[in-house]
Amino acid sequence: GSVIGGSADEAGMVSFGAGKCVSIGGSIEGGSSLNTGRVVGSSAKSLKVTGSLIGSTGSDSGTVEMGVLGKVTIGGGIDGGTAVEAGSIHATSIASLTVRLDVTGGTEQAAGWIGIEETLGSVNIGGSLLGGTSELTGAITAGLDIGSIKIGKDVVGGHAPDNADIDLNGPISSKGSIGPVSIGGDLRAGTVGLNASN
Repeated sequence: GSVIGGSADEAGMVSFGAGKCVSIGGSIEGGSSLNTGRVVGSSAKSLKVTGSLIGSTGSDSGTVEMGVLGKVTIGGGIDGGTAVEAGSIHATSIASLTVRLDVTGGTEQAAGWIGIEETLGSVNIGGSLLGGTSELTGAITAGLDIGSIKIGKDVVGGHAPDNADIDLNGPISSKGSIGPVSIGGDLRAGTVGLNASN
């Protein structure tokens, strides 16, 4: 089934220990309050979400927050929602990340953000990467290297200054290096940046 947040803080939050293979049969969907509809843990060998990661009106709603992650698969898309850091993935590192559909930025800061503190191995988005209307929305960032990036359709910047990344005003950035980048469609009103730094 799905992980669904509610109207009380931390409603619909799933927490687990290290070393697990985690599978969510539906979607992770945020609620109207803080920290709702979340999956959190210290590390996992793999994380599979059959449906989508959906932010809502509560801050940090519809999110994944982890330490070290292996293979991550989102069977649907990522939707940032309308609150700060809603519909986002935060991790220390991820070995590989696949999102079958679109990654769509939201209307508040870091809504629809994939933010990795250290390394991000490979990224494969079957749909488009779409910036939102605030900074770090519809963005992919890493503190160290990104191995490779494949976007099946378009990369589109949003509709506000710094809408997808603070450093580059573009939706993909790394403070280390970025390996091969493939975009199946158009790159519009955004930037793919290499070796970005503050």
